Amino acid sequence: MEDICSKKSLLAISLLTLSSSIAFAATPTAKLKVSGDIQPPTCTINGETSETTVEYTFAVTPGLFPAKGDLTLEPQSKNIVVTCDAKTYLAFTPTDNRAGTEKKRR
Repeated sequence: MEDICSKKSLLAISLLTLSSSIAFAATPTAKLKVSGDIQPPTCTINGETSETTVEYTFAVTPGLFPAKGDLTLEPQSKNIVVTCDAKTYLAFTPTDNRAGTEKKRR
């Protein structure tokens, strides 16, 4: 019986030693350097490169309002085209500049 207890104790000590050495093993580390520019996309409104204001104006005077009911104005429409040089607000392109680790292009 003592022999079995000794073997169990030895096994328990061995497992404890093994698990503690794994827990204290150095974890791998890596350095990551990120460089580049972050720029929002350039967008234009109706082809204008400077700031553009699109206004809707109505000639409204107090005498225009009916005594009863609702006031209905003539509809106005303006064509507004917003064109941007990117599909998303923020984009980035990763580049691997570490020799020998680049992804091979096909």
